[in-house]
Amino acid sequence: MKKHRKDGTKIVPKRRSVEPVFITKQDWRRLMGHFKKMHDNEAARDRMVFVTGVLTGLRLEGLQWLDVGDLVQEDAAGRRTVRGRFTVIEKGDVEREVPISAEFAREVEAYLKIKKHLGEPVELDSPLFCGRGDARIGYSTVQYVVTRRCLGAGLADYSAGPPRARYSVHDLRHTFAVNWLIEHKNMGLEVALTRLAGIMGHADIRTTQKYLKVGVDGEL
Repeated sequence: MKKHRKDGTKIVPKRRSVEPVFITKQDWRRLMGHFKKMHDNEAARDRMVFVTGVLTGLRLEGLQWLDVGDLVQEDAAGRRTVRGRFTVIEKGDVEREVPISAEFAREVEAYLKIKKHLGEPVELDSPLFCGRGDARIGYSTVQYVVTRRCLGAGLADYSAGPPRARYSVHDLRHTFAVNWLIEHKNMGLEVALTRLAGIMGHADIRTTQKYLKVGVDGEL
């Protein structure tokens, strides 16, 4: 393959447009059913990784570096409440505000109770997701969590040798975007795309437009 033109300028190959993969409602029910059957100490954490990814659209590094205090605020009397939104800095040092839905707020409250029951730190500066020794969960561990739990729930692809997980960490983010567009499709296409681009941290609206193929014409 030629890498340079005759005039010496570099040829930059066009990026192939790939339709985003998202978790269907049926597969989501299978995942949640799988977690109900699990009683290991990591089950609650792993379930919350999925829930946080799907309800906030965070990238992998955003999930890894999330602290309790990013989601929870404490007043002078020590009373805690879940925030209405939080700020995250992700890819390319882009800062964005992520809204916290009522559903996600309930999940946060329930998960923090489980963390406390398990003896994990719940101070505001503590990691939301802990690994060994209450240290912050590792980058590769976040990936492993999604792979392991998908395979455990039977969400696997057997078409090419050993089974492969049907979904990746980034597909949780895709699922958030698709669900958001479905829920807000009556807002008007241009307004919905602009708002979603801001929530997702997309610098180019064309990145957000890829979700139209799967997000506007129906339900999951």
